[in-house]
Amino acid sequence: ASFDGKAMLWDVEQARYLRTLAGHGASVLFASFAKTSPFLLTRSTDIEAPVIIWTVEGERQQTIGYRLQVTAAEWAPDGLVLATTSTDRAARLWDIFSGLCLQIFSHDFQVNLIAFSPDGVFLATGAADSSVR
Repeated sequence: ASFDGKAMLWDVEQARYLRTLAGHGASVLFASFAKTSPFLLTRSTDIEAPVIIWTVEGERQQTIGYRLQVTAAEWAPDGLVLATTSTDRAARLWDIFSGLCLQIFSHDFQVNLIAFSPDGVFLATGAADSSVR
């Protein structure tokens, strides 16, 4: 992740650079691989493209976003659904193939934390008022 809107992929075993993922218009803050699917996400301060889903080959799969700053992003255990939190006091579930929002979970304050249970049945969210749902 970097300030130039790009993330770099590296082969850890070979200690070599593989490719650059360029698509954000602002700083990239976070990157995460799905554990059970061949995708990774990058999260940025860019409100036009706050989350981008990539293939491990570096192809842009989907842009997830809704013109607000995304404060956190987490893969569902199946690697096919993404959960995000944002400054609009909500958490959302997204289909990574269509980019459609599947569900919205509301809070009274900005939502900053999100986590799936290991089996993907439960989702926990945490907001700025210290509430957890």
